[in-house]
Amino acid sequence: MKPAFSTKYAALGLALAALSLHGANELNIVKDWQLMPVKEGPGAIVSKVLPENGEWKDGGALSGKVPLAEGAQGGNNLDGHFNAWYRRTVEIPKEWLAGSVRFEQRLNYMDLVVFVNGKKAGVAFHPAGSVELAPYLKAGQNEIKVFATNRSFGTGEKRIAYHGRDEGLLGAAHFAGPARLVARTAAYVEDAYALPSWREKKLTVRFEINAAKDRTVDLAFEVTDGDGQSGRVVKAAEKKGVKVKAGENVVEVEAEWADAIPWETVPNAKVYTCRVSMKDGGAEADAPAPFLFGFREIWREGKDFMMNGHVQRFRGYWEQGTPKDMNDLHKFGFNLSYQTHKHSSIVEEDAKAMERFSRAGIAIFSGMPTIYYVHEAIRRDEDCTAQWRRHLKLWMRTFRNYPCIVAASCGVNQICPERNMRPDILGQDPETGGVVENIEFARAVAREYHPNCLYFSHADGTEGDISSSNLYFNFTPLQEREE
Repeated sequence: MKPAFSTKYAALGLALAALSLHGANELNIVKDWQLMPVKEGPGAIVSKVLPENGEWKDGGALSGKVPLAEGAQGGNNLDGHFNAWYRRTVEIPKEWLAGSVRFEQRLNYMDLVVFVNGKKAGVAFHPAGSVELAPYLKAGQNEIKVFATNRSFGTGEKRIAYHGRDEGLLGAAHFAGPARLVARTAAYVEDAYALPSWREKKLTVRFEINAAKDRTVDLAFEVTDGDGQSGRVVKAAEKKGVKVKAGENVVEVEAEWADAIPWETVPNAKVYTCRVSMKDGGAEADAPAPFLFGFREIWREGKDFMMNGHVQRFRGYWEQGTPKDMNDLHKFGFNLSYQTHKHSSIVEEDAKAMERFSRAGIAIFSGMPTIYYVHEAIRRDEDCTAQWRRHLKLWMRTFRNYPCIVAASCGVNQICPERNMRPDILGQDPETGGVVENIEFARAVAREYHPNCLYFSHADGTEGDISSSNLYFNFTPLQEREE
């Protein structure tokens, strides 16, 4: 047996790639693994990883699909029995040990149980695939073992319970992105969320912080006009002496802002750039790159959409008809792109497209990770709920600072009541039953992550924030459009 691959720190040099978290360093560890596919026996216990009962082979990689063991049940990513061990050694520089070192890899219907130097570090759950390794690392060579499974062995869950229609995902690669070790400061801002309130005339910035241990930090944000490169600072706030605990923390920093220019559905809509920062012991900690946002608040008052203190009317069009200059949509009387037909478990918004819509003042009704295909399990099966929450969190982080998405649908045609297509009944009679409870559950959870958005289910009657039917643009509150 050949020794596992080792990467020397000298080869890293000073060119370690900067991530979206400024200052963070990364090491690509996709290749040079040894591989051992394993088959689950009749006595396999889901709470434990499968034993290493095969032969180690060179040439493995955390890319593509996990190979089937000989005699294992085949099938798609949900039905097949994909289980395999991977191992390699990695040289860790002494400087990394003072901070966070995470294993990160985007995953598709695959979870990874990660071991460092013989100790279980944790589980990288799909789809985000992230686990902290720092407490188990040492300076110099470290052995990393990864047990990859779509059968939940050793993950603490019973099975992969959440899914969408997912035709493309069920046959796609399990490893959906590069495997990396990412070194950051011991405490860092993982994500930041700007939450404007037109009614309260203030801006709240939510800091999502990871910390290796209990500590006290100073937080700050500043808002600039335009793209943030040369724009003037128009609002800033700080909060000093914030006590954070080991693990995940959410801290809000607020600033009164009575003269903010609101984002509206008009050409060349007003957007701002926000930069967040955190100091730990006086030293600058890693934080996300500056991000675009709009000062926009949307809510319901009776039968009206309200946005920034006025009744908001939406006039929708299909995304396929988007012109090159999106501002031109206003010339045709449109200000809404209707994009709710998303049946997948993994939903990501395109950042470049979100910026185009936001700058052009075009609103979007989008679709979140769907609840349609799991039905009542979304609120009754704890594994399904936890997995859906992870998908929802990933989706939210791809768009929630962009002002353009004003509403999102959790499903499509789950009830589809014919009577809600009738003009004399539309938006009057609520539905009842388990599907309604599923929709309301999804709406409540989504608002935890992003309260500045409306939630409903396309064509499923008078539930959530919007009553809709299978006539698409006819929804209540009634808008300025006729079909």
